[in-house]
Amino acid sequence: MEPLVTVLISSYNQGAYISECLNSVLNQSYKNLQVIVVDDGSQDDTLEILQSCEDERVTALTTEKNTAFRLYEIAEKEIQGKYVAELASDDRWTLDKIKKQVDFLESHGSIGAVFSWCEVLTPDLNEKERLEKIFNVQNREMHEWFRELIVEGNKFNNPSVMFRTEVFQKYGGYRFQYRQLQDLELWLRMLPNETIYVMPEKLTYYMWHPQDKVGNISAATVDNMVRLDTEMSYILFDVFRNTDGDFFNRSFSRELEGDMSLENEDIVCKKFLILACFNSSVFQDAAILFYHECIREDGILDVLEQKYGFSREDFWKYEGEKGSVHDMMTYRELAVKWRETYYNNQK
Repeated sequence: MEPLVTVLISSYNQGAYISECLNSVLNQSYKNLQVIVVDDGSQDDTLEILQSCEDERVTALTTEKNTAFRLYEIAEKEIQGKYVAELASDDRWTLDKIKKQVDFLESHGSIGAVFSWCEVLTPDLNEKERLEKIFNVQNREMHEWFRELIVEGNKFNNPSVMFRTEVFQKYGGYRFQYRQLQDLELWLRMLPNETIYVMPEKLTYYMWHPQDKVGNISAATVDNMVRLDTEMSYILFDVFRNTDGDFFNRSFSRELEGDMSLENEDIVCKKFLILACFNSSVFQDAAILFYHECIREDGILDVLEQKYGFSREDFWKYEGEKGSVHDMMTYRELAVKWRETYYNNQK
């Protein structure tokens, strides 16, 4: 018998799109589905559309007031399938998407999650080209993905994903304290320990809204952009704090230039310095938080100063310049300084 696949559909004021989305799921060539639609307080005709659906595979969870993803967290506890896929109510799939991904996961037991390429749906052709270049990419080693997602941003199209349920639940699913980046945060937690694969086929239609009319979290509003930077800074801090030393070394071997030490003090210092060397306020905020939280022990402070040439006074200066305009040379000089100190100490 075909393994059960759970499909989670998140919806908020997407009555204009949800019928197409739902039909693209229910008309899949793969039939053994549990479909959970989470309508989080829509004020349009979404609820009426869901109530008209008579397919017994569909369960609709609804609420009168938006719960800020709390209802979605309830839905995650109702997953029954061996595999779980997720999409928003304005996205849709090709009709063979589930079958192809199930077949792939059934025959590749080491893969924890599989994505696909996507067709971006938007009237903005420049944005369509930009997004398809981001999402429709070739596969990498996991440490290469890790660095690329940190430095360049998300490369995995969320509505294209299918997880093994045991993997999804192992990591506790999405963390919805993040409004903008709950998907990227999950990928970064998974990559050090799981193998991820991107199918080079366009199995997903991804809707991009050029203007925010329904509270879309991807829309380029000022609030969303500010929140995105704030979330990314904390995600960087949290991911760097928890990533295994060997995986970190392999991920940032380009920047470390031969410093592959696995001593705990060295790893903590290198994590701070990598964050500090990128010319971005997002990384700068993460570096400052990392320093305050992780470089407290005298032993680590000594290593940072004596081996890597970065003193407490250097940090005060770095922290004090936060918010001022830096050119790339400032950060390159910082990187050169600690690398030269390290290599001189090796002689």
